Amino acid sequence: MTVSAVEILRGFDADSIAYRQLGSADQENATEVLSIIAAGDNMPRFVAANGSKEGIPFETNQLAALITQCGVFGCDASAVALYYQKVDNLSGRVAAATAGHSKIDAALARMYISNITAGNRTLAAARGRIVPVSDGTNAPLIRTGAVAIDTVLPTTDEAFVLGPISVHGTKLQACNGLDINLNPVEWDLSDESFEHTTYAANNTVAPVISFTTTDPTALSYHKVALTSLNKFRAHLIRKKRNGTYFANNETQHIRVEVVNGIILVQTVSNSPREYRVEIHATGADADGYAGVPIAFTVNSAVALPA
Repeated sequence: MTVSAVEILRGFDADSIAYRQLGSADQENATEVLSIIAAGDNMPRFVAANGSKEGIPFETNQLAALITQCGVFGCDASAVALYYQKVDNLSGRVAAATAGHSKIDAALARMYISNITAGNRTLAAARGRIVPVSDGTNAPLIRTGAVAIDTVLPTTDEAFVLGPISVHGTKLQACNGLDINLNPVEWDLSDESFEHTTYAANNTVAPVISFTTTDPTALSYHKVALTSLNKFRAHLIRKKRNGTYFANNETQHIRVEVVNGIILVQTVSNSPREYRVEIHATGADADGYAGVPIAFTVNSAVALPA
C-alpha cells in the first residue's frame, strides 16, 4: 500500500480577511454517538450518529487582524473558507494554479478569541475558534475538491513580542509570560434533534491576564484595585521586517488596558524570586452595557508609565 494523497493547510479567509500566519486550523466534527446495550447484554447492538458540534480551533500570529475583526466578544465571520494545498509524492507542492487542491466552506460562521500569549523575545500568538453554523438545511462545512488556490497568497506581515507593562503608573521590570485569557463562554445550539449547530453566540467573557516578573515591587500591588487613574497597561511590540522593531512613537503596536478589576500576586517562587501576577478584569458598574472589561488598541504608540 502506498501513500498517494497528502494536503497541507494553506490558510483561511474569514469574512474576506486573509489569515495565512497559522500554527493550526484543524476541523473538528465532535460527533456524539448514541449507543444502546440491551438488557442483560455485554455490548452495544445499536449505534448511531447523534449530532455534531463542528468547530475549527486555530492559532495565528496575525494579532492585529484578529483583534480588529473579533474584538473582545467575537464576531460574525461569515463566510469562512479553509484552503488546502496538494503535495505530490516524489515532487512537492502542486502549483497553486493547478485545479488539484481543496477547500472547506462555511457559509455561516462565528469566530472568537480564546487567549493571547507573548513573551520576552517570543513571537506572540492568539488562539481562537471558528464555529460553523448550519442554515437548517445544509451542512455547516462543505468540502470542494479540484480547485485552484493561486489567489490564496502567503503573507508574513505581522510579528509581535512582549513590550513594557505598567501597573498604577509604574513600569514593572523584567516581565515575561504574558497570557491574556478572555475565558469566553459560548452558546452553540441546535433543536429538534437536528444534526448540526444552528445558533452560535457569546454568553460571557471573564478576562484574566497573567504574567511573571522579578520586580520585587510587584508584591506591593497584591489585592489592589484598578481604576481609570491607576490602570494596568501592557504593550505588544511590533517587529519590523528585515529590521529590528518599530520605534515606541510609531503607531504600529498593540496596547492592552484594564481600568476596572483587581491585582493579585498568586505565587512567589524560584531564585531569583519570580512573582506571578494576575489581573482580574471587570466592566464598570452601571455603565449601560457600553463598556468592555479589557480594551485592545491596535496601531498604537507605546506610552509608559500610564
